[in-house]
Amino acid sequence: MNRLLFTLLLMSLVFVACEDWRIQSDDDSSDDDDSSDDDDSSDDDDSSDDDDSSDDDDSSDDEPLPPAPAMISGGGYHSCVIDSAGAIQCWGDNTYGQTSAPAGVFTQLNSGFYHSCALTSAGTAACWGPGASGQTSPPATLFTQVSAGGNHSCGVDLTGEIECWGAGQTDEGAWPHLGQSIAPSGPFSQVVAGYGYTCGLRTSGLVECWGEDLYGRASPPPTVFTQISGAYYHTCGLTLLGAVECWGSDTSGQSSPPPMTFTQISTGSYHACGISAGAVVCWGGNNHGQTTPTAGTFEQVGLGEFHTCARTSDGSVTCWGKDQQGQASP
Repeated sequence: MNRLLFTLLLMSLVFVACEDWRIQSDDDSSDDDDSSDDDDSSDDDDSSDDDDSSDDDDSSDDEPLPPAPAMISGGGYHSCVIDSAGAIQCWGDNTYGQTSAPAGVFTQLNSGFYHSCALTSAGTAACWGPGASGQTSPPATLFTQVSAGGNHSCGVDLTGEIECWGAGQTDEGAWPHLGQSIAPSGPFSQVVAGYGYTCGLRTSGLVECWGEDLYGRASPPPTVFTQISGAYYHTCGLTLLGAVECWGSDTSGQSSPPPMTFTQISTGSYHACGISAGAVVCWGGNNHGQTTPTAGTFEQVGLGEFHTCARTSDGSVTCWGKDQQGQASP
């Protein structure tokens, strides 16, 4: 009897031990499965991060950046610059008040043939010089950039639309009403008011022009540009790679730029210039020495009809070319 009880007790202990081992084994297996699930979840998170990274890459903006604001500009027989304090200094012919700039702080400047316009620190336009056609009476719109032409002026507003004032509100086929102030819908990043015509740089980098298409100056190529410049008989643009393309009159070689890389360009009547590796490089007519630049390191260049001025990074100015009215004597 005792032997039988002992045997039954021993079998009970073995059964309990086996059951405990089985339960423990199931728990460990469950933990391994949970751990595997966690790893899979981690992989999913990593995959999600990769997808987010891909989305970030897709959201990159391929549109050209807007051109840097012009701090120096040449008119027909006058020149102006924004100094280091934001004030405008002008010199040259003042027959029509074109060198009598208003006081204030300005961020961008452009001179037309006899008048100039500038952008105040508040974003409004201020113009001075003759105003018989209304070219010096800007609207109370907030702009990002302004330009002065022959008898009209234009600006790019905060939504990218171009608004013009002065001559050319109608297209009568004769000077001064050539439709140069009838701008198409935007968005634009830059506007150039020329002498009887206007060109706008769309945010896509393509150029659209309107007004009188004398010599083809208002017929741009289908190139993507980052900056444009036009004044009288030709227009030039700076490409994404820094090359220059010009269209319009080429009677003096003003539409035949050298095969170089530039960071900024400006056009006059019969010549054009650009900044290349800090130096001023010019092409076109040189009857007044306007395409024979002064040596030095410059940041921007601005052209008048027959003269050229360049500005260094510290705001100092050097000019050359025709100086009959003091337009090349800052």
